[in-house]
Amino acid sequence: MKSIHCLCVLVACLLAGCAQTGPRNASGQPVVDWMATFRSGDLRLTCDTACSGAWGANRRTVKGHYDAQSWNDLVRSIALVGMRVDSGYFYLGRAAESLRHHDAARLYYRLALGTTFKCAGLINNCDGIDVPREASAGLARLARAIPATPAANTPARPAEIPARLRPESRPKEEPLVR
Repeated sequence: MKSIHCLCVLVACLLAGCAQTGPRNASGQPVVDWMATFRSGDLRLTCDTACSGAWGANRRTVKGHYDAQSWNDLVRSIALVGMRVDSGYFYLGRAAESLRHHDAARLYYRLALGTTFKCAGLINNCDGIDVPREASAGLARLARAIPATPAANTPARPAEIPARLRPESRPKEEPLVR
């Protein structure tokens, strides 16, 4: 009887590890039109360890979409799991950049650099991608190619991006007195 109870607990834990929260916006609300939310830069990955099983099961598919440059499929795969990890935000940034949603790309690259959940943790799950280097390179490409709009420099919720990654606030210039 005790072994059956242990088995049930183990199965419940495994199923919890495969939980998916689905796409969310910056306010934490579920979204239906995940692609529009992605394009606006408002898509957020909000699931932590509860989604690790689903993320692990999806990683090969996600990497395949990335390698094939199948950007819409890549975004869909990441959004449906919703695992908050730097590589997920990097993939969103790369997809946004390629689809010419430059402001969204900047935000996703910054989120990749700022999130506390790293694919290169105890076990490296980065699938051969150096996320910090690649996200920084993406930001540099965007800075050279297309200047940021003021909205791109201000995240929807400033607490989501560490202060070290936020644009510097500049004091207002005083009018010239003649």
